[in-house]
Amino acid sequence: MNSGIPDELVSLGLAMRADDVEEVHRVAGPAATMICYRLPDGFVRYERFRDEVADLPSIADTAFMSDIRTVLPWISMPTITRSGIFYPGLLGRRRLVDVLMSSRPLLSEEVRYLSAWHRTLGVQLAHLHFMECAGIQQQPTEIGKLDEVRAIIDTRPTSRQSSTPTDRLRAILHRHYPTLVARLVLACDHFLRCANPSIVHGEYCPAHICLPDARYHDDNPTAADPGLRTIGWLKAGYGCPAVDVGWFLGELCEASAMRAASKIEKQHVAELGQQFLHGYFPVAGSAIRHPCRDLVPTYAAAKILSHVATYVKYFPFHRGVLDVLDLADEVIRGVHDLPLLQADKKGDQ
Repeated sequence: MNSGIPDELVSLGLAMRADDVEEVHRVAGPAATMICYRLPDGFVRYERFRDEVADLPSIADTAFMSDIRTVLPWISMPTITRSGIFYPGLLGRRRLVDVLMSSRPLLSEEVRYLSAWHRTLGVQLAHLHFMECAGIQQQPTEIGKLDEVRAIIDTRPTSRQSSTPTDRLRAILHRHYPTLVARLVLACDHFLRCANPSIVHGEYCPAHICLPDARYHDDNPTAADPGLRTIGWLKAGYGCPAVDVGWFLGELCEASAMRAASKIEKQHVAELGQQFLHGYFPVAGSAIRHPCRDLVPTYAAAKILSHVATYVKYFPFHRGVLDVLDLADEVIRGVHDLPLLQADKKGDQ
């Protein structure tokens, strides 16, 4: 354990004593190292990025963000230091993605909790999107992840020669997935032209949903505060609310594809997507309008593509990359088995 980090938790007021801090989980990836610490009253997640940590976006360094935290207590606001980013106030070490992307089958008790929690997450996201924003100029702002997607799809390669894995990915997209590219270009442009922008998380997905440990919740997963906490606010801004909905569903599509060997497992994931939408749209109502609503599947595909764009920077290009591109293409064409908005769109006709 890096002894300096517990000391820093104390200096930031996130822990009483360094001796009270216990490291319980560590994941070292190519872009960042993530560590979860247990404190007597909960957990703190720490992220140290390989590249220099950027400043908080303007929306997150204002007093208004503190007001959001007061109204929406499920937000874990980041504390940024020179060493990395701390997310305090968590009630468990696991993230939702750790459960969904696990190689083991989902247990029946897990499905019961996950179903209720996904509906809650939909409700929570709708409250974020459509809370009052008095006193803040609501202008769409570019978010980093969409910018990464734009960098791959906007520039048509000038030759068949590819000097980097990213160049090769770009060439493949333009040559074999022209419809996917065209839809993604429109979705990226629409984000900045949205007529009714809202606060957006910018990276709302299971990787940024922290789950409670058993001792912090009772046997009622539908409790008013089930202990879910949302982290990862560095890309927050204003823009089309459909980007958050699509981003979340895109990661569910990946979880569904990973569990393709089991029809029951895939059905479980599809039902979680439906629960998320059932929680979101009754609260959001007509506030998320067309064309935003119609772009949700495209933003889901953008999420999938963003993972590919990051992957090829650090790992060799292989057949699995093309499988993921096929998945993104299936999502925008509506042939993926995760319902996305198909049922809702039928009801609008």
